[in-house]
Amino acid sequence: LGMDEDRFAGQYREQAEKQVKGSLLLEAIARQENMKVEESEIAEKLQEIAEMAGVSLAEVKQRFGSSEARPTLVARILEEKVFDLLVEKADIKEVSSEELSSADQAQEE
Repeated sequence: LGMDEDRFAGQYREQAEKQVKGSLLLEAIARQENMKVEESEIAEKLQEIAEMAGVSLAEVKQRFGSSEARPTLVARILEEKVFDLLVEKADIKEVSSEELSSADQAQEE
């Protein structure tokens, strides 16, 4: 890659820290909201993965049925539920690029 180990580690440390903090935040929200993943949601996600990958549901179940892969799948579903909750509760306003530029300029002053 053309870079030494220290430079490589430094370059990706910040990104890794942000990912870990984001995951911890999502987990905390899920706990606070008492969110759980139901078996039906796991079944739906497995079906979705099979359709997207163009493979049989049995293949997907075999792959995600292991003790290592299942927690990852459950975490992914839980993250999606948290994101859905955040979007639902967010007050999102669509603004034009001109309005956004004006707001940025006003903040700089």
